[in-house]
Formats: sequence, structure tokens, C-alpha cells
Amino acid sequence: MPLFPLCKYRDMNVWETQIRRYGSGSQFFARHDDRKVADERTVTINYYTFRMPKRFAGRELCLTDSLLLGGTLVGRSDVAEIEPRNDRMVIFGSRTVHSVKPTKSPARFGDGRFSLNIWVGRRGKFDSDNQMVANIARLNSHVKPVHYGCSS
Repeated sequence: MPLFPLCKYRDMNVWETQIRRYGSGSQFFARHDDRKVADERTVTINYYTFRMPKRFAGRELCLTDSLLLGGTLVGRSDVAEIEPRNDRMVIFGSRTVHSVKPTKSPARFGDGRFSLNIWVGRRGKFDSDNQMVANIARLNSHVKPVHYGCSS
């Protein structure tokens, strides 16, 4: 998966939040990515919190480097399984295919796993690469080149 250029993060202008409680029954999420139709979401942030000691089982986040076509993983399928630890934040690209394993917990509301989900993105087009190059050239116009003994 190509990396998202860090210089583009300055252009983020939308975010969404969601608070969820997991635990009743056997809740899970099948493989998916977090893009929306307009493809605004760029970064996914999950923050986990729950009562200690932990009273639920499961709910691991599984990230993969594969593509998802018609519900089928295509390409490599290395999976990183991330345990939901209390006070843990996980940040990944919104195009990353992921799933969440089933959760089992007592029926008491406070004994479930809670997560704050945040999606950060961009509405509208990013600056073109030409504009980015022009901005870098403008910023660098005041910098004198340094030569380290290489002849040209």
C-alpha cells in the first residue's frame, strides 16, 4: 500500500467521531475499509477504554495489507492482530482493510469495551503535485545550496 505523503495532512478539513460500546451478544465487524463514497476519510483513529480489570474477551482489531474485492482478500494477506488494551490508541490509513473479532462480555453495560472512533479526511481536492512543488520551491528560494565536496 503506498504511503500517504505527510505534507498532505495540513490539508485535512473534515472529521467524524463515533462512540461505541461492544459486548452484548457476539458483536464483530467483517473485513472492510473505512472509506466513504466520497473518499473523504484518510486516517482512522481508534481509542479503547474499559473498566479494569477487563471483563470481556475478544474484540481484537485485525489489520491486513491486502485489498478487498467483492468481499475477498486479494494479494498478500499478512495480518497484524491488535489487542484492545485500556487507554490504547491505534492509528491507521482509512483504506487499510481490517476486521474486528467477536466480543463476549457480561450483560452489564459498564463491563463492555468502549471505543472512540475518529476519522480525519479532506473534502475537496488536494493541491496538485505541481502546486506542492511550487510551494516547496518558493520556501527553498531563500536557502543557499551547500556542496559537500562533490564536483559537478
